[in-house]
Amino acid sequence: MARTACGFTLVALAACSPTAYHRPDRTGGYSELQLGDLFQVRFEANGFTPAARASDFALLRSAEVTLERGFNFFVITNGESIRTVSVGAVNNVAYVVEKPSPTNLILCFKDPPEGTHALVYDAGRIRRVLRDKYQLDGAPPSPPPPPARLKPVDPYAREDD
Repeated sequence: MARTACGFTLVALAACSPTAYHRPDRTGGYSELQLGDLFQVRFEANGFTPAARASDFALLRSAEVTLERGFNFFVITNGESIRTVSVGAVNNVAYVVEKPSPTNLILCFKDPPEGTHALVYDAGRIRRVLRDKYQLDGAPPSPPPPPARLKPVDPYAREDD
């Protein structure tokens, strides 16, 4: 009985965690579809995943698709963030669950495109920053650089001090 309760608790806790960065399964995940020169990249999250995290994972997958196809830079030609809303009730208690699903339509380049007003992403840099931010490679995130220290100014000091 204790093992069953413990096992149920672990399953319940795992079910209440944000969607991890992986191929799609019953909890969500990333996917991509090639549309000629464009790629549609999507991350479907569960109701415990903040929208910002889902957007970061869609951006990360966009960078990885770019690098996997032999490119170095990408532009998001169209991005949208869809939220699926589910409403229900359990034991006369109502609930609302929002599941973010950001989608990026990207165009990839070997070199940064010239003459564009679009935001050009460096795929390698995006990949490093986001994998570090979410500790996807198993290492703790890099510490931020120390703040620049300036010598305090003493208004009463003389030049020869």
